[in-house]
Amino acid sequence: MIDLWIEITIGVLGLWAVWKTLPKDPELDWKYYHSLLLVTELRRGLDDQETSAKEWLQKIRDLVPYNPNYQGMDSLFEEGDRSLPERWQLLFQEKNIIEEYLMCDPGELGSSFSPGSVVSWQDIIDNQDAVQAFLQRKLKHAIVVGQGSVAANLSEVLGVSLFSKNLDIEELSTILQGRSQRFIFCGVGEEVQQMLTFAHQYPALRDRILGMILIDPQLDSEWLDSNFTHEQMDAEANHAIPYILWSHVDLADLRPWQSLPEPPESPSGWRSIELIDLGAFPIQIKEYQKWMNQAACFVLVKRMELT
Repeated sequence: MIDLWIEITIGVLGLWAVWKTLPKDPELDWKYYHSLLLVTELRRGLDDQETSAKEWLQKIRDLVPYNPNYQGMDSLFEEGDRSLPERWQLLFQEKNIIEEYLMCDPGELGSSFSPGSVVSWQDIIDNQDAVQAFLQRKLKHAIVVGQGSVAANLSEVLGVSLFSKNLDIEELSTILQGRSQRFIFCGVGEEVQQMLTFAHQYPALRDRILGMILIDPQLDSEWLDSNFTHEQMDAEANHAIPYILWSHVDLADLRPWQSLPEPPESPSGWRSIELIDLGAFPIQIKEYQKWMNQAACFVLVKRMELT
């Protein structure tokens, strides 16, 4: 009987150990966290300018994503008498998201929302040197992969190497200088599908991917249905790849935008894909590309701290 209980105990401990190795999605609202980072960036200099609440509200509207789950999209555009500001208000993630969530002091949200282990929200406002040093230290092992200006800016923000050639597994392997180095793929438009296909083709490469930043994705839905699954995009143990994506939309001509589909749940419970969809932003957000990249890096670092 004692031997039986020992075997049962060993089995339970084994199951517990397996469960602990499964990657968990951090319980953090990434869209809200990312928007807080953008809005805090905007605070720089505004506090000293005695900016009114109305002016503050207007400025941060360019930094707030639309609600992709809004159900009245069709009727919204059939009603021609609505002004653009009125249509805008209807597309906020929540009706009063700015007033209730983004105009507050983020320091009051607690440690779970802190931007980093050694940087504060106030640092983002008035100590950019400390912020950049923090991100560069946390992601110094990264190599940015991408051919566009966004990837180039991302590598500049992090102070790391940029691989801007056509995707080639042999070329990529030659730039790795150590076992700890990881890739951050950063693609725009058609490049997104090319990167997904490339990552799917090389399992060993996926073990080296720290994250993917995908913007305005142009996707092959048939390919995604067959290949964008936890099994097909498997990565090394304890390593679920985060896919951070966002889109740009024109307020005057809102049209559907593409997003990566949530893959079906794996029978084993293993998750190799973690979608972090930051939403569809007004096209004016392109003026804040450095802020967007910096905020995306904070998301990567925060996720590393939580997993």
